[in-house]
Order: sequence, then C-alpha cells, then structure tokens
Amino acid sequence: MRSVRCVALGLSAALAALLMAGCSTPQLLPKLDKGADLQPGEVLLVGRVYINPPLGPNDQTLDGPPALAGQGYKEMYEPGGMSIGLTNQYKDLSENESTQVWTTIDYSLVGKFGETFYVRHPAKSTNLVYLSYLQTYTGRQIVWVQLPASFQIPIAPGDRVAYIGTLRYERNEYGDITSVAVQDHLARERAEIAKKVGKGISIAKRLAIPLDSQGKPTTVANIPGIKAPKPAAAKAPKQGAFPEGQQASTGPKFTPLSDDDSDSEGAGAPAKQASGSSK
Repeated sequence: MRSVRCVALGLSAALAALLMAGCSTPQLLPKLDKGADLQPGEVLLVGRVYINPPLGPNDQTLDGPPALAGQGYKEMYEPGGMSIGLTNQYKDLSENESTQVWTTIDYSLVGKFGETFYVRHPAKSTNLVYLSYLQTYTGRQIVWVQLPASFQIPIAPGDRVAYIGTLRYERNEYGDITSVAVQDHLARERAEIAKKVGKGISIAKRLAIPLDSQGKPTTVANIPGIKAPKPAAAKAPKQGAFPEGQQASTGPKFTPLSDDDSDSEGAGAPAKQASGSSK
C-alpha cells in the first residue's frame, strides 16, 4: 500500500479538490435507486470492498465534504469513504499519483468500505484499476491512501446484473496491505440483491479477475502493489544456541490465499476466485 500525499500550496483544500475533479473528471457511475432505473445498454455492478481491520478514528482526519463537492462525491469525504476507478482498457496505475489518476480513468465509483454498492455501468467488460480513501482532508492538506487494485470485471452479452464479489484487504498494524482476496458471497446475498433490482432479473456471477502489471490474469498475490515478504535464509544455529527440539526461525512467512470459501467478513480464509457465471 502507498500513501499518496497531495498538498495544496496557496489554495484551499476545497479548491484543490475541485481542480482534481474538474473538466477531466471521469464519469461518475450512477447508483441504482430501484430496478426500473436500469436502462438498456447498462449492466448493474454489485460488489463490496472490505478492509480488515476496518478504518477507525485514528486512520482518518476529515473536515467533511467541501461545499463545492457534487452530491455523488460526498461519501468520499466521510469516514470509511472510498473511491474506485474503472477503465475501458487495462492500465497499471500502481505508480501514478492520485492527481494524475483522475485524468486517466474512464469511470469512477464512490462508496464506503463494507457496504454493498449498486452502480450502473455500460454493458461491457471493464477494469478496476484504482482504489483509494482519504487519510487527511483538512484546511490546506489532502492525503490519499491508494490500495493495490488490478482486476478485470468480465461482462457477458445479455448480463443485466453482475455480481463481482467482495474485495477483501487485510492490513497490518502499520496500515500496510498484506493480502487481497476476492470472496464469493452471492449465495447469502442473492435475496437482498433480488430485492434491490426487482423480480425477474437474472444475477450473473462475474467475480473480479486479478491482473498483473501487463493486464494478464494472475493470482491476487501478484497484482501490482502486493509484495509478499521474502523469508530470510535459515542459518544453522551454533551448538547450544537453541534448546533441544527448537528450530531456528526462517524469517517472516507469507501464507498463500486459501481456496476455501468463507462467508465471514471478520475472520476465515479468503474464498476461491472464479470467473464463471451462475444465474
């Protein structure tokens, strides 16, 4: 995970935010209020982003949304708010500054960690390549925290509702992202989604597919920005250095993501990834 610092010098933070969301701002995806809002040529993207441990008061310092912020962007300035960037063509944005990202992505999505989002998107595949939250928004300073994000959302012809899964981020006590998982909770969320979109609309399972820096399918451990700790080489202990039966440490360990399903948001192994369809 990287913290991207953007300091407005000689400008108020509100004006800086306005400039960042100026004429080059990507199209903000509209949220679904009711099933009838879904138009021909659109697909409803349904999913969630979960960060564990959740963000707390010590993780964000926010003065609230600027007066000039559009209604659709207000959640971004609230505790637990997040912003997602989507592109028609894959782009590795892991090394881009946040101020540059907004001129690069095609669509944006604003929501909150842990809450299911329902947004209308053109009925075609897309790439989720940017995910961030505001760490600081006070007076004359803006600090973004950018999380590793490199996924394809595969949309098939005829899809009306596409469930992309839960993107689960684990972080350590320093706030660094240690692992990412794509979890499938459709079985338990199907009834709630159906209630939201209305009866008679099929729900396709289109779980997010991890991509490497070249836009090729990979495992979540290899998406840009995720770096597994490398175990240190084991050194033979000196005679008498360890009690009988005790082994020398080989350094920090990285546990690959499990293929076991998990319906728990608070604990448990990440779910297996899949890109198939279940209607």
